[in-house]
Amino acid sequence: ELDVNGLKVLIKRRPNSQTVSAGLFLRGGSRNLTAENSGIESFMLNVATEGSKKFPRETMRRELARTAGNIGSGSNFDYSVLSLASTRQNFDRSWEIFTDIALNPAFAADDIELTREKILTGLRSDQDDPDGFLQVLVDKTINEKTAYQNKPGGTIENITKLKTEDLRAYHQKVMHTSKLLLIIVGDLDAAALQ
Repeated sequence: ELDVNGLKVLIKRRPNSQTVSAGLFLRGGSRNLTAENSGIESFMLNVATEGSKKFPRETMRRELARTAGNIGSGSNFDYSVLSLASTRQNFDRSWEIFTDIALNPAFAADDIELTREKILTGLRSDQDDPDGFLQVLVDKTINEKTAYQNKPGGTIENITKLKTEDLRAYHQKVMHTSKLLLIIVGDLDAAALQ
């Protein structure tokens, strides 16, 4: 366990492991959301994984393909995560891309619109799928007036209206070391990583 400038870091060393996994967890999940901005955390993280200032989408994809790395994100009611999977051999390069995505997402207009359409397609299908519709009903009844009433994936209305400046402002708001937890698993030396 390390503290790096206020960021709590947990490292699980797995000697001789050929892979490294990392997760940058954001505390709160739906507790970070309101009825007016539900979905913003998931939307922001999804757009961030499309490219950063140093690694625009095509450059990032080419580098991750070359190094067999993968960067993704996920959100649920209790937390959100930006994740990295990499080979040990290419960890340094994958880590460079991962940290630039976490700290300097590009929020390029094309990436935002592509991500918005993917999210909206998923939200629209909730009405057509019995399991999805059941979750809609649960959200409207059981989760009403709890922290879980704010859907991490958002609503059609919210996702439609969110703008670039909203995503940038939200990124600035939540990416503080006191709100983050970094977990890394692999054959890495903690002192070197620090």
